[in-house]
Amino acid sequence: MSADWITTLLIFTASAGAWLVAATLLSGQQTMIARRLDRLGEKVNVHDPSTITPQMSFSEFTQKMGAAVAPTNAKEQSALKARLLQAGLYHPKSLAMFMGVKLMLTFTPLVIGGVCCLFAPAQPSYLPVGKFLLPAYQTYAMTIGLMGAMLGNVVPGFWLDSQAKNRQTAFRRGLPDCMDLMVISLEGGLSLSGAVQRVGNVLGNVHPILAREILIVERRIQMGMGPGESLMEFGLRSGLDEIRRLAAVVIEAERLGGSMAKTLRTHAEALREQRTQRAEEMAHKAGVKILFPTVLLIFPAMFIVILGPASIQIARTLLK
Repeated sequence: MSADWITTLLIFTASAGAWLVAATLLSGQQTMIARRLDRLGEKVNVHDPSTITPQMSFSEFTQKMGAAVAPTNAKEQSALKARLLQAGLYHPKSLAMFMGVKLMLTFTPLVIGGVCCLFAPAQPSYLPVGKFLLPAYQTYAMTIGLMGAMLGNVVPGFWLDSQAKNRQTAFRRGLPDCMDLMVISLEGGLSLSGAVQRVGNVLGNVHPILAREILIVERRIQMGMGPGESLMEFGLRSGLDEIRRLAAVVIEAERLGGSMAKTLRTHAEALREQRTQRAEEMAHKAGVKILFPTVLLIFPAMFIVILGPASIQIARTLLK
């Protein structure tokens, strides 16, 4: 019973791995053939290795696999797209690429574990698992493969949230400086669109992520969208309440016809105060966080250095 179960599992894993390899190779060949046919009319040298790369075909295959397993529910798909935008992934195929990478990271450890089971020694030692008697190396390989599959399914989501959090931190740090530069540009005689463009060009050396987003806002304004609407779109992409409040302030100033420079100056002062408060909060938390490495790492070493010689002397005395 146990041998049949193991054989069935190994055959399934090996077949799935062979299917994945064959599909990848065939997809890459088809993609290169289609690319060559498309480039015949453009007079492109198809024999140039710089125009046809295996990475491009693998990327397209990953996108196809991701599109097949992408969520079909509109609510789930919208939530995932919002997470991708907050992480800075703006490409139209980012959703399919992310799902494809997640699928590959989930499936590859299982294939590797199955291959390790197939090429294992012929006479292994056995390990009882419940009612079954499984070979020890096969049990370890399958366990590691399952653990790797679970990590591959979870790690991309954590990476996406980490990227979004890092971007939000960069936005919070650079937004007061951005507001100050915008106020200076407005008081210097520039329009709001010109001030946004000027800030986006100048801010790139200090806050490159925020500068890139400001240039996107400026391009949306050039396309005919209002400054407040483009900033509100930026707030949705970033997921920050500070930027959405800024967009609401700009929309209200445009509607009432108030001074944009004074309005932005007031908002910049509030943002600067919030940044100072966050820095003070982090400074207060540092004293509590440093207790854990102190207790776990520093105190044991101190006890060994201080109490070690005394312990040796006590041991010698007791032995005598």
